[in-house]
Amino acid sequence: MLHGAQKKMIHRQSMPRSTSRGPTPSWLPRGNRLMKISADLGKSWNTAQLPTITGDRFYSVLDMNEKLVFMHVDNPGDTGHGTLYTSGVRGLVYSESLQKHLYPNYGEVTDFYRVESMRGVYITSQMSEDDSIHSMITYNRGATWQPLPRPQGAMCKDEKKPCHLQIHGTYSIQRGVSASPPLSSKSAPGIVLGQEPARGHVADALQTTQPDVYVTSDGGYSWAKALDGPHMYQIADSGALLVAISTSDPQPTVIKFSVDEGRCWHEYKFIQNASEAIILTGLLTEPENRAMVVGVWGYHPTNKTWTVFAIDFAKAIPRKCGRDDYEVWKPHFELRKAEQAGVRGCLLGLREEFMRIKKDNWCTNGYNYTIEKKATECICTREDYECDYGFLRETGSDICKEDRAFRKPQIDICLRGHEEQIVTEGYRKIPGDKCKGGFSPTGRQIDMAIQCSENSKELVIEEVSFQETKSKSNGSVVAAVLIIVVFRVVYRYSLLNQNDADRCDNEFETAISAASGTVYHDSDDDEELNSPAVKKDNRSYGLTNGLKKESHGTHVKSYHDDSDVSVNGIYAKIRQKRRKIPTFFGRKSSKTVNRL
Repeated sequence: MLHGAQKKMIHRQSMPRSTSRGPTPSWLPRGNRLMKISADLGKSWNTAQLPTITGDRFYSVLDMNEKLVFMHVDNPGDTGHGTLYTSGVRGLVYSESLQKHLYPNYGEVTDFYRVESMRGVYITSQMSEDDSIHSMITYNRGATWQPLPRPQGAMCKDEKKPCHLQIHGTYSIQRGVSASPPLSSKSAPGIVLGQEPARGHVADALQTTQPDVYVTSDGGYSWAKALDGPHMYQIADSGALLVAISTSDPQPTVIKFSVDEGRCWHEYKFIQNASEAIILTGLLTEPENRAMVVGVWGYHPTNKTWTVFAIDFAKAIPRKCGRDDYEVWKPHFELRKAEQAGVRGCLLGLREEFMRIKKDNWCTNGYNYTIEKKATECICTREDYECDYGFLRETGSDICKEDRAFRKPQIDICLRGHEEQIVTEGYRKIPGDKCKGGFSPTGRQIDMAIQCSENSKELVIEEVSFQETKSKSNGSVVAAVLIIVVFRVVYRYSLLNQNDADRCDNEFETAISAASGTVYHDSDDDEELNSPAVKKDNRSYGLTNGLKKESHGTHVKSYHDDSDVSVNGIYAKIRQKRRKIPTFFGRKSSKTVNRL
């Protein structure tokens, strides 16, 4: 068994774990830790080529996707930053990806974010020499990083300083900034929403001012301001619908929505009278962001009853998209346009094409929509390789050169009990890259057939075994939840983006006039309760999972502590109502939910 393990993350192919106790190599100072990797579900452990750390420092596995590991290694001292590394295919050999990577050594606070809507794109925060914080983005899985581009037309606070978009992340939220973290979805290619802190301008570092909402539809290459002030936001209908609610007012009455990737926004007043007002705690869609229903969560300010407004935008956008409503979108097409013709639009060895709704078309993808895409392999160039262990790229160059500060004459690893020497020209193919032919460095791995042990240099392997343990827990939560289902077409709107005011006005009025004449139908409460759809499924859903019953005081625990299982249950029920009770609009129902 591997003793003294500090951290663990299980993945399809590797399981990192740091250790400081138990059998350790003689060269490792007492109390220090090193990182070990298992590629066989814990049967054997191999030492990763990462710096060893003292007991007051930490490792953190930030992402494991497509055979690549992002690993943060804390710097000495209480600096609040460390070095971000990326791994080779087997997770043993690492290369430096980003220095001074923000990660305070308290809690689990990091701005590192994988963009779900764009392959290879990540956003994080870096500390500057003056300890200010700025946002960084990579389009090639950490091989290179750069500041987020300045939005077109955005003013700069000081043109003498670098001007880039700065995105609030978890660190800002933990420090009390009223902001939402970046948001993206696999079902909405290219779309990312984020909040920029400097009102009315961009800057060289994060600010503490109230943020505005920015949107990108090309995976982070270009950004545009979408909304003024802090908002909660969500993606629906596979990216064809964006929704947002202002958090400037703790009791908002209006929800905003956009059908053109954030260029034009419309409003709907979902709170009709003061008695329905809630303290806003969240805005949710179903987990895959494909439905047209969004849920506005909160609790009543006086009786603390938890409430969700389920708003279905299908009546506002009634037309299903046809073939002519879509166009081809090529991600990363501006990337590498100055290079040879065969690699334009290529990223990680693939050139992809997606079908997306045209921005000016008012229609819906539908819940069962499947993303249509095409991918072709590209020839390899240096862009498909990152610098190997002990090598680095100079600024503005794609050539990997030996790091002068790296003095180790050769790189050895211990793999399954045998020492292997890595011979390299300084390049390592980025894990998950699909390119074929073209540039191909001759680096290779030589089996030296030397049995290695804990005392051989820095090469350690330990045999471990695992025993499953099972635990049972029991508990119950009882709470009253008031569900208000709002299924009405959205009439009232305002134009928040004045640049396209006429176009927004025309497309909205056209959509309304084309909708069905019957836009509101009120059903009887008894009719709903006697519906076969309701009787068919009488199970209790975990609407109150994670909510504590308060006997006194005013504090109410946020729904954000709910598990994914509960969220799935909530929206399974909401979707069921939408499909099986299509005539139930604007009515209220109250129910006590028991969860065991």
